[in-house]
Amino acid sequence: MLRSSIWRTRELIRSPFTRSVGSMMAYTAIGQSVYLLTGPLLGRFFTPAEFGLYGLFYTFAVTAAGLMFLNYDFAIPAAANEDDARRLTIASGAIVLIAVPLIGILLALLSWQEIGGFGDLPPSCALLLIALLFAQAMVQLCQNWMIREDRTIVIGKASVTLNLARGITQVGTGLIGASWGGLASGELAGRIANLWHLARYRKWQGLYLACRRYPRADLRATLHRYNQFPLLLLPSQTLDSGVGFAQSAALAYFFGPSGLGIFFLMRRTLDLPVAFVFRSLSDIFYARQARDVRFAPDRVRPFFMRSVLLLAGAGTLVGVPLMIASPALFALIFGPEWRQAGVLAAIMAPAAIMNLAVAPVARVFALTTKPHLRFWFSAANLGGTLLALLSVKLLALDLVGATIALSIATFVAYVVYFVAGYVASAALLPPEPVAEQ
Repeated sequence: MLRSSIWRTRELIRSPFTRSVGSMMAYTAIGQSVYLLTGPLLGRFFTPAEFGLYGLFYTFAVTAAGLMFLNYDFAIPAAANEDDARRLTIASGAIVLIAVPLIGILLALLSWQEIGGFGDLPPSCALLLIALLFAQAMVQLCQNWMIREDRTIVIGKASVTLNLARGITQVGTGLIGASWGGLASGELAGRIANLWHLARYRKWQGLYLACRRYPRADLRATLHRYNQFPLLLLPSQTLDSGVGFAQSAALAYFFGPSGLGIFFLMRRTLDLPVAFVFRSLSDIFYARQARDVRFAPDRVRPFFMRSVLLLAGAGTLVGVPLMIASPALFALIFGPEWRQAGVLAAIMAPAAIMNLAVAPVARVFALTTKPHLRFWFSAANLGGTLLALLSVKLLALDLVGATIALSIATFVAYVVYFVAGYVASAALLPPEPVAEQ
């Protein structure tokens, strides 16, 4: 038995899946180390108020990027054949051409009408947003093709390029005394560099020819065949994105750009391990889950459970010591004025650990016959956030109290997320054999 266990362990280590995981984690670690290296400079070049305006712009951009395809881009890896994948790519691009300018107009209106904290942003920021979203759209299309072709390592390599370009741009603009726009420009530079890296790994002539070959009726028919992606997944994703946007807008309203800046830097730093695991593993896990759904559906739920428990345990072991030291670490790395961000990080750590555990395998909802169960998380996340923000207003909580309320709400929401994913994964299991009479 011992010899058999050793053999299975060796096979696991040598398997393509394990090698892919290791490579993706290595590339993601290299890319995110750029953020850690630039952090001490950015924390001293830019004030909390400038970080707050950057955070408001960034949150709006991330929310828009998650919605601008109506989720049709996620259908590309799961498309039944190459023709469907090409049609989905073309149709998704057409949707973005309409959606992105409308999103830019919305941001300009929010700024012009001084709604929430957006009055502190100039209306011209809409032009930067449009450029950023178009670059991000191309990145997402390339990434989904890489996932379809099981070339996820390319995505990891490109993330290093993204972080290098973003970090160099943000530090460079900080040196010349730029404001929040310098931080936002770094996001655009990073996406352009990421796109350049991804596009080099695929020949796009076939897609160009497909644009001329497929009539509009074929594209509409393909969108109809894959309409479960917007109909079943987009509403919950919209709610989730709206929650993140509402948090930033509300904190800017209650505590001003400086308060939001402290909270935003804390979240960006605390999200590093979550983003590290998500970017390292989510595409690989999605490819593994999609393959298991096709060939071995009975493996999906055990893989889901093992992944969540392993990530939760690792996050707890590493996270608890960092919670204790986080105020001193933030003051040391970013500067003395950021010590409060370290206090907020310790408060948000339990929610971040739960997020870490479920994020990489959350795409199971795109593969189950019960994707509507994802609404459990969306409802819990929305309801908890609204209660937390209402308590801030009614109880006149300070920034620390607001963070405590948001941490509790977020932790509960991710527990619900886990339960929903566990239940949804059962829909992929083959039916139990009926015993013969």
